Amino acid sequence: MASQGTMIEKELGFRQESRDCSSAQSVPVPVATHFFQQEYLFAFATQAEIFHYVRTQCASEEVTRLPNIIAAWKVVQQRVGEVVAREAGFPDTMQVSGIASRHQAKLDSFAEDKLFQKTFSAVPVALGMVEIDKLVAPQRTVNLNYVDRLKAGYPEKPQMDDLLDICASPKRNMEPIQHLEVAPNTHVFSSPNSDIRFLIVGFTNLMESTLIAHCPI
Repeated sequence: MASQGTMIEKELGFRQESRDCSSAQSVPVPVATHFFQQEYLFAFATQAEIFHYVRTQCASEEVTRLPNIIAAWKVVQQRVGEVVAREAGFPDTMQVSGIASRHQAKLDSFAEDKLFQKTFSAVPVALGMVEIDKLVAPQRTVNLNYVDRLKAGYPEKPQMDDLLDICASPKRNMEPIQHLEVAPNTHVFSSPNSDIRFLIVGFTNLMESTLIAHCPI
């Protein structure tokens, strides 16, 4: 019940007028594009969400398929209702188990990390193992290109120590962050890492290496 579409972002294109003494001639300027693959859980979205997603995020060939996408959405709605009714309260039955004591030193290092503490400062925190089939992910979209990059960096047969780093470690290998100052006191940051987040604006006297290590953007 997921729709895999070609995502595309378009930069502004325009036509330039070239003038000489004899005539004016329009010169087309190519429109720059790039795209990435994304999976969209359209069956559980509303029609309004689907319209907005397809019109603003998808390639033009996907936009032309919008009537077919909506028709497919209508077909699966009975099944969606059955799933919602059948699994009502299902996540509440999840069992939480402890992690072996031999991993306690790693768990303590996670909990002592300043970024980890700031992230979970408003809620109680405990590290344990849960039944993954009962987890509810409110995420509508999955960037498949980013999934492939993550998988490429994981061990072929991950052990418990690897899984702790993957699932709970506050440290991540960050993609390069590009910085551009476009005007006085106006800065633009970009990165191919879809996990990049804006956290806070402020002044610091920290060394650059310390800032990068403890305060990733």
